[in-house]
Amino acid sequence: MASRIVLFSVNGLWWLHKLIRKKMAMKRKEKFFKQNGGLLLEQRLSSGEVNVDKIKLFSLKDLEKATNYFNITRVLGKAGQGTVYKGMLVDGKIVAVKKFKTEIPLIVYEFIPNGLYEYLHGQNELPMTWDMRLRIASEVAGALFFLHSAASQPIYHRDVNSRKSDVYSFEVVLVELLTGQKPISSVKEQELKSLAPYFLLCMAENRLFDIIDERVIQEGEKENIIVVSNLARRCLQLNGKKRPTMKVTLELESIQKLEKQSNAQEHHEELELAGIEDSQI
Repeated sequence: MASRIVLFSVNGLWWLHKLIRKKMAMKRKEKFFKQNGGLLLEQRLSSGEVNVDKIKLFSLKDLEKATNYFNITRVLGKAGQGTVYKGMLVDGKIVAVKKFKTEIPLIVYEFIPNGLYEYLHGQNELPMTWDMRLRIASEVAGALFFLHSAASQPIYHRDVNSRKSDVYSFEVVLVELLTGQKPISSVKEQELKSLAPYFLLCMAENRLFDIIDERVIQEGEKENIIVVSNLARRCLQLNGKKRPTMKVTLELESIQKLEKQSNAQEHHEELELAGIEDSQI
C-alpha cells in the first residue's frame, strides 16, 4: 500500500512538473509574440487595415512540414541572426522561412524567383559579366550607405540591424559575386560549408584565383580583382569594430570607373587595329 502511494506521488509530481513546463513555454511564446509585434499585427488584422490574404500566422508544425524539418538542402542563405530556408506550403506556394538563432517567431515571406541567386547559380542563358557584378555591388553598397548615413531622416528597412552587420552581410554577397559560389553549400549530409571563411582561407594561403569565378578572371583586370577581394576581406572581420563602414561604396565606384576606362581603351585599340588592317587590304 505504501509503495502504491509513493508511486502515485512520483507520477503526480512528474505530471505537475510537465504541466508547469508547458505553461512556462506558453507564456514564453506569448512574450516573444508580443515583443515582435504580435499584438499590433492582431489589431491590424481585426481592424481590416491590412490585406488578410497576404498575412498569415503559421504554426511550427506547418513550417517544419514546409521545409522538411529545416533540412540543410533547403538552405538559401545564412546571416548573423539566423538561417533562411526555402519551403513549400500546403497550397503549393513557395516561401522563404527565416529561422532565428534566438527563440523568437519565424518570419515567412514569399520567395521571389529570378533574383541574383538564380542569375549566379541557375541555368541562365545570359551569364553575369564582371561589369554587371561590379555594378550590382556598387549600387547595393550605395543604397545601404544612403539608408544608414546619407538620408536626412533614418530609414528603417527589413533584415538590416546595424551599419557593421550590414557591411558583413554585403561583403558575403560581394564574395558570392566574385566567386560565383553559393554562400552556404552542403558538403556532406548534415554538414554545411560557409563561403566566407573559405574565401578568407584562400586569401591567407595566396590561393585567391583558385576560388575566383573563371568569367571574372577572363574579363576583369587582375589588379582590380585583387583590390575588390582585399576590400571583401576587410569587411569580413569577425570583430565588427574592425570593419569599415558602408563608405566602401566609394571604393567600388572608383574600381568600376577604372574598369570602364580600361574597357574603353581596349575598344579604342581594337578599332584602331581594325582600321590599320582595312587600310592594308
